[in-house]
Amino acid sequence: MAKVALITDTHFGVRNDSPAFYEYQKEFYEDIFFPKLAEEKIDHIIHLGDMFDRRKYTNHVILYNFKRMFFDTLRDMGVTMHLIVGNHDVAYKNTNVVNSPELFLGEYPNIIPYIQPEVIRIDNTPLALCPWVNSENYKQFEDFVQNCNADVLFGHYEIIGFEMHKGAGACDSGLNGNIFKNFEQVYSGHFHETSIQQNIMYLGAPTEYTWSDYGCTRGFYLYDTDTKKLEFVENPYHMFHKIYYSDDMDINSFDYGALHGKVVHVIVPEKENQLQYDTFIDRLNAVDIYQLDVIDNSQYHFNEEGADEDSIKSENTIKIVDSYIDNSELSIDPDKLKTMFKELHAEAVALED
Repeated sequence: MAKVALITDTHFGVRNDSPAFYEYQKEFYEDIFFPKLAEEKIDHIIHLGDMFDRRKYTNHVILYNFKRMFFDTLRDMGVTMHLIVGNHDVAYKNTNVVNSPELFLGEYPNIIPYIQPEVIRIDNTPLALCPWVNSENYKQFEDFVQNCNADVLFGHYEIIGFEMHKGAGACDSGLNGNIFKNFEQVYSGHFHETSIQQNIMYLGAPTEYTWSDYGCTRGFYLYDTDTKKLEFVENPYHMFHKIYYSDDMDINSFDYGALHGKVVHVIVPEKENQLQYDTFIDRLNAVDIYQLDVIDNSQYHFNEEGADEDSIKSENTIKIVDSYIDNSELSIDPDKLKTMFKELHAEAVALED
């Protein structure tokens, strides 16, 4: 019997190679992931794709940091990682040939990238691994899943009918889940929200990357090759935080330090004590929050029908577009795009007035 760690969609270099997101991810790996591997004496990991975030390039400093923090640690622990190539790991949409794991990780003999379908054996148990499916390898993928002699398949797929991320609805393109009917269990990366349909399970991401992840459980799994059961290991750390401000808050005992380097929304339904509110915001800014947004609804006029609808729609429009940009694969700086949209939105509102 052997236990294998399963993790997917680590997205190293996420949010434009953000140092703050690196520190958040580092805390999870150093405090939770590596200690659990040591405790359970894990010597094999299956990574189900999207090890890296950038499709076409990466930041040298971030790559250096992740090599020291993550890949050096696995090598020193004697852990072998079977790394399935995901769509964020490849430079082109129609081939897996140019990929970041092979380009960046050749110095690690314990890291084995898979750009073609293959059956491996761990504890004499056959396990099927299959990378991102594209136009070049679809026929190979189809033949593999139809003739494979393993009961369990690990891959990185876009499957019709599964939720892409919280609130996004079901995916309406990609593979039909029936193609995996020959397998007892299918585990996939790609979509960051955990979900299960019949014999297919999306494992979900281990850490948070956008506001779509807020309130979602994140972590990784241990897979028992004998019982074929999963054990979930939860990530207790959060990057995204919402604070509902109230004049009744005890701002002197509030844990400001816990928000250092985090993304924070302060939502203000109403306020009368302006001095206390200003003091609270000043103290938040003093702990060097990565991104602080204040949604001040106290300015809206309330009546029997509720808040001013135009004000709420304006706020929601910006938040919806921000979320869309965060979850899109864009070749330009998303922060610049958000700024451009906000400026255009302000001009449009001014014209309406």
